[in-house]
Amino acid sequence: MSNNNETPKILKDLKKTNYKKKIKVRYKKLRFGGYSLYLDIWHNGKREYETLKIYILGKKNTKAEDENKLRRVIAYRDKKEQELLEIDTGFSLNSAHSDISFLAYFKSIIDRGIRTHNNWNICYKYLKTFANGKDLKIKDIDKKFSKNFKNYLTDSVMNSTANTYFSKFKASLNMLVEDGIIDNNPASNITIKVKETKREFLTLDEIKKIQQADCVNEEVKNAFLFSCFTGLRISDIKLLTFNKIVDGYLIYEDKKTKNQQRTKLNQTALDIVDKQRSKSKDNYVFHLPWDRFLYEILNKWMKEAGIKKHITFHCARHTFATLCLTYDIDLYTVSKLLGHKDIKTTQIYAKLIDKKKDEAVDKLPSI
Repeated sequence: MSNNNETPKILKDLKKTNYKKKIKVRYKKLRFGGYSLYLDIWHNGKREYETLKIYILGKKNTKAEDENKLRRVIAYRDKKEQELLEIDTGFSLNSAHSDISFLAYFKSIIDRGIRTHNNWNICYKYLKTFANGKDLKIKDIDKKFSKNFKNYLTDSVMNSTANTYFSKFKASLNMLVEDGIIDNNPASNITIKVKETKREFLTLDEIKKIQQADCVNEEVKNAFLFSCFTGLRISDIKLLTFNKIVDGYLIYEDKKTKNQQRTKLNQTALDIVDKQRSKSKDNYVFHLPWDRFLYEILNKWMKEAGIKKHITFHCARHTFATLCLTYDIDLYTVSKLLGHKDIKTTQIYAKLIDKKKDEAVDKLPSI
């Protein structure tokens, strides 16, 4: 594709025409003058090209003819993109867009593998319940519906959880816009205010207490302590294999962010790995019980250690963050160790440390 300054304006404007399209109209400058138009098709992870044998001369006296040719190409592209969407979603768009089943479209997003996180499935279930047996049409999804669904979610679950599910609902509407089915997202300006939740963590003294206390399941104990010194989420702990630990470094793909992580393990974490390796019968470092039983074990263990805080497995990650900051590891480095995309997320832990410092000062005697 040429970047020559003499490129006709109608070809320069293709960037706007191609915006958010899976099939893009491209051009190639011909050796002996003029431009050949073709389609750049991205579908199911593969790129294909379709030559159209339509040519634009790009001269003043051919402007009207060139514009007419380009309009035909864009119309053909849009028709072809609609056909691909019909194949992907499994339902026809021949009827008016407003009569398409929104629930079927939402489910197709999951079935196509575009979004597979469990929160999408849960949001779909809440949508079905909220619809109360009605087959929601896209024409039903307006600002009023979006507000009512938001209120339904906040009445059903905690605000932070409702916000997670509502974000999937809004994302599905954005995809409708991208697919050219609706012009705008009716829920774009509707938000759920999330109150900052209390983040419990263990101090070093408390970690020593739980390390010395008896736990009915050694795997749970070692996995939790490992997370305290690595910051790994339970989802990553469950998938952790010995071959991901190389020369004292942990190399893995963060299940939540899909980012590649390479983190040096401190001696405590390495000792736990060695302990697990000595008794493991396969490549997995930890073998944890179902979540329900895991948290029962965790609660009993904390009581045994005399810990009165409400500790979940995720608190081990909070513990790692606050330990790092307590021992003067800078905020930027802690952010990278935790795999945070935004340092603002990490700053929450800095506030926790400041609060503890304030509490310590308040304990000083008065004279």
